[in-house]
Amino acid sequence: MQSLAFFPAKGDICPACPALISYLLSGIDYHYLNYTGKHGENMMIAISACLTGEAVRYDGSHKLYAPLKALQNSGMAVPVCPEILGGLPVPRAPAEITGGEGCDVWAGTARVTGSDGEDVTDAFKQGALRALEHLQQRNITHVILKANSPSCGSGLLYSGAFDGTLKSGNGVATALFETNGITVWHEDHPELPALIEQLLQNGKSA
Repeated sequence: MQSLAFFPAKGDICPACPALISYLLSGIDYHYLNYTGKHGENMMIAISACLTGEAVRYDGSHKLYAPLKALQNSGMAVPVCPEILGGLPVPRAPAEITGGEGCDVWAGTARVTGSDGEDVTDAFKQGALRALEHLQQRNITHVILKANSPSCGSGLLYSGAFDGTLKSGNGVATALFETNGITVWHEDHPELPALIEQLLQNGKSA
């Protein structure tokens, strides 16, 4: 299965950036995820590519989460990496949001900066837009993204000081996804193991 992280760009879409939609810590309807889509296909989720074992992180590593990889292997999930879609190389300098969080980046009051001082805001925004376009093309409404990431973080982010500390907020892609009605979880969500088990069981019985 081809990764969304490496799909060719099909042009930009214009983001709407109203106030950030509240982060959903709970409430995904497991049964909703098992319904068929508009044309009869099974519902599909998207997962941060690094969580499926793809070496797309800034240092060329991955953060394989085996149960999520099992979802991909079963055909119920596709990987996505907004940073790669934005044209960033592997490896690259680690980046963090300064001056706010993801929604502030869209509002123009915060920036994404690498540890080497390079401003990579435009790449992060471009990658988020392209990722959103691909999600919408596949009717994907639920995603599981890498915690604390300046792109994919949800609820908490690295502070911008490059010292390992965290601050409240969402990443650039997460802010865009949630504003457009996509539900975002991270890999440490307490209900995630139960969700994965339910999806895998339903996949076996399909």
